[in-house]
Amino acid sequence: MAISRGTSTYRVRLLPSHLDRHGVVRLLSTLLDGLEPDNIQILSLARSVNPWERPPTKTATVMFGRLPTVLDSDHDEWVLESQQAGLERNIMIDTHFLGLTALNDVQSENVVFDCIALSGLASHPFGSWKQPGPKGDFMWIRDSLPKDLPEVRCIIYGYDTKLVKSESFQDIDDLASSFITSLKSAGQSSLSSNPLVFLAHSLGGIILKQSLRLLANCGEAERYILGTVRAAIFFGVPNRGMRMSYLLPMVEGRPNEKLIQQLGQGSYYLPRLREQSNGIAVLRRIRMVSAYETQRSRTVQQSENGEWTRTGPYEILVDRESAIQDGSRPSDAFPINQDHSGMVKFAEDDPSYRIVVGYMLDIWRDLKPQQKSPSAMTVHSGDDDSGEIRDQTPQPPELTSSLHTTPLATRFDEIEKVDRASFQWLYDNSELRFESWLREGHGIYWIAGKPGSGKSTLMKYIYDHRRTNEILHQWRKRRQIQVRFFFHHRGTHLQKSFEGLLRSVLYQILVQEQTLAEDLLPIYLGDRADNDIGVGLTRWSIEHLERAFTLILEQKKLPLDIYLFVDALDEYDGSHLFIGEFFKSLVMGPNSAATRVKILFSSRPWSVFNDLFGSCAGFAIHNYTRGDIRDFVTGKIRNDRQLNELLYSPHDQGRSNLERLTSEIIKRAEGVFLWVKLVMENLLRTSTTASCPHDLETIVSTFPDELEDLYVWIIKRIPASFRPETYTILEITHRSTERQSLIDYINAIQCAPCQTLHQCTDGLILKELSPEKIDDFKRFIKSRCGGLVELVGSDQHLTLQLMHQTVKDFIGKSEFQRTISGLSGAYSYENGYSFLAKYFLADLFASAS
Repeated sequence: MAISRGTSTYRVRLLPSHLDRHGVVRLLSTLLDGLEPDNIQILSLARSVNPWERPPTKTATVMFGRLPTVLDSDHDEWVLESQQAGLERNIMIDTHFLGLTALNDVQSENVVFDCIALSGLASHPFGSWKQPGPKGDFMWIRDSLPKDLPEVRCIIYGYDTKLVKSESFQDIDDLASSFITSLKSAGQSSLSSNPLVFLAHSLGGIILKQSLRLLANCGEAERYILGTVRAAIFFGVPNRGMRMSYLLPMVEGRPNEKLIQQLGQGSYYLPRLREQSNGIAVLRRIRMVSAYETQRSRTVQQSENGEWTRTGPYEILVDRESAIQDGSRPSDAFPINQDHSGMVKFAEDDPSYRIVVGYMLDIWRDLKPQQKSPSAMTVHSGDDDSGEIRDQTPQPPELTSSLHTTPLATRFDEIEKVDRASFQWLYDNSELRFESWLREGHGIYWIAGKPGSGKSTLMKYIYDHRRTNEILHQWRKRRQIQVRFFFHHRGTHLQKSFEGLLRSVLYQILVQEQTLAEDLLPIYLGDRADNDIGVGLTRWSIEHLERAFTLILEQKKLPLDIYLFVDALDEYDGSHLFIGEFFKSLVMGPNSAATRVKILFSSRPWSVFNDLFGSCAGFAIHNYTRGDIRDFVTGKIRNDRQLNELLYSPHDQGRSNLERLTSEIIKRAEGVFLWVKLVMENLLRTSTTASCPHDLETIVSTFPDELEDLYVWIIKRIPASFRPETYTILEITHRSTERQSLIDYINAIQCAPCQTLHQCTDGLILKELSPEKIDDFKRFIKSRCGGLVELVGSDQHLTLQLMHQTVKDFIGKSEFQRTISGLSGAYSYENGYSFLAKYFLADLFASAS
């Protein structure tokens, strides 16, 4: 059946960001076979919620007086070929409204919170919130809410909950996971993301509560999202189930039957969800408001021709007890005199809408910063008797320091330094064209490498090496600035995000050239009215950071060369296509600008990077490190008395024995330095069992070739009685969203096997560790983890870290669980989160006692 005419709302995506409503009308008129402009009504136009989109685009909601021919079909999505209009990207039109759709625009510095609406079961993401009736063009979230709350960005979320003839077998967990993914793709895991308030109807509320549950049990990015959630208004959400008997025949034997069963009265799923999500709301101080229906709803029944229609008996679908959230304040529950579907379809100036706006205004007041006088740019000093007015406008140094964050330099400092003679081939090998690129090249130089091949070590070596500095600054009349960023997926959010990259690079540039900060002061002071007198930005949003970076790239007053050194681009926690295209855009700045950028970066040789940078200068490191591996292996052997005695026999065969063993290790390594490091550590540990050089070769032959197979081999070599502690240490290190202190790790390991709070508190160490205790723990870690975990930091601030990103990847796979065998049944079901939780609870209890 074709879509009904005259009342359907269409979503138009990927519109150029410079277009206003008149521009959108003209563009659509051109693309839709000359449709008269009078037949095109633009009802909303807003920037896309995707902050990574380049170039940025807008999204519109549109109605047509006369349906264009191209849209007169049974489809729910269409592609408009846009080359004729001079556009690089095609325009998309749809009626499904899947994903996140912004319905209004608010300047980023003025947003108090984002309001996201989730529709219910078998509903339409947009249509379920529209006023019913023949007019059909009023939708309160789009048409009224932005007027009543102009500092709130209104967004709807669409997902597939079709019931009839559905082939989808997704359940509530799947729907919640998809929703979280959408939030992350919209930049909600950024430190500068907006607070969140939700409107959730029916099933949408259950998905929201399950999302809160998943966010509380995931990683750092999810934790940031959870931290932004401030409130939710639930409309007819079946916390204790809803009447489903009339729906079960529709889905009987279908893939989506499980979803309906999860929502029914007597559901096994809902009680636990209700308990856990309410606990999260209390701990996180998330305000929950409940609306309940007070009219019965017409149910569906199957007609003689097999169609399902709303002609069944009237029923109360979600009763008052089920709709009200546990733990909510009595004042945070209110009735809506409509049926289950109609309770969110407000008409203009509907009394129930006014109640909802009242709650949202209350939330808005809690979140809105205290306004300060924008004219208060100077103040009288209480200690100054001169009567003069002292200017307290923030200066460039304050702007620079506001960008500084301590963790950003940590990764660089943790990377092992190598001897100056290592990697010397990089400068001397003319076929690599590295030195010539440093001296006179432009654009991007890419160092690719297998996992563990030494990319980070090489990048640190290049950045620190005096020869790099000398070449870059030879006979230059322009100002040169060297900046670095080492992505670190095992680190904090700022160490692996676009936001962290921009902050770090901007800070380093401004520290070296303070005059550039003067150009950025208007951005820094842009929201002064929302801050204390004489204070700039309280938070640098991604938009602020990009604007500041763009100003530096496009400045014309200072001839400036920026040399950007970036390690581990594959460890960027986001779209690798986006970050790759961003780098390409940096080196292709406007010709009129005085700033030029050169980028040296390293990454794994993934296809996305090969497609983007395959034609750039560069090389694969694992093809050039045979000499460095040889030096490393022979150095380890010469420094070990046991190996020396075995290899250097009385018959003076030592040189050939050493050569044979070293050549075998180099051959097997295939350029992967990490494999060599682990093999040598294990060879040194097991060499005591060897009686001749041939035994050493036999031991080396037992090591697997692939890194993950080697990790399995290392763990299997750990005595079975030690493996519960191996599992505990690896899990805690893997799951920790923040680096714990050494004493925290020791206590968490102690608490891991405990079954009671009393057992946990008995084993706690509540004082500083002695040097002897630290040495004992170092030996303990080595014996339990086989080198997969390393201690980093100074003796006063030691902590644990997985020794490489590939170890983190391995622990996240099911193979790790299968490898750790011999654990007791109950213990094997726990993970790093539960181990840490035991310790934190025990510590809290002990401190209070």
